[in-house]
Amino acid sequence: MRPVRVTLTAAGVSAPVILDHYRSPFNVGIGVIKTGTVDYSVQYTYDDVFSSSFDPATAGWFTMSAFPLTTATSKDGTISSPVTAVRLNAVTITSGSLVMTVIQAGMPGL
Repeated sequence: MRPVRVTLTAAGVSAPVILDHYRSPFNVGIGVIKTGTVDYSVQYTYDDVFSSSFDPATAGWFTMSAFPLTTATSKDGTISSPVTAVRLNAVTITSGSLVMTVIQAGMPGL
């Protein structure tokens, strides 16, 4: 998977970055660059993002322990167990922005 970059300049959640949970090994690297005054977290889901009934607003999202609600500057973390998607959650953006980069390793699933 090529790196996927998501940018937020206002409070809210990004579109989900869909991951291939069939990849082996399943390894995802996530980096967030913060500028300005921002409170944010990174979340993941196990929900079937390809289901016709999938709605990101009502999906089950979990906050990554590497990215709890924080005002820290640049942070990075990894996911080694399969999940279906990640998203950036900006609780507040008083000024500045957030840029999340996601990259997944491993061989594509069959």
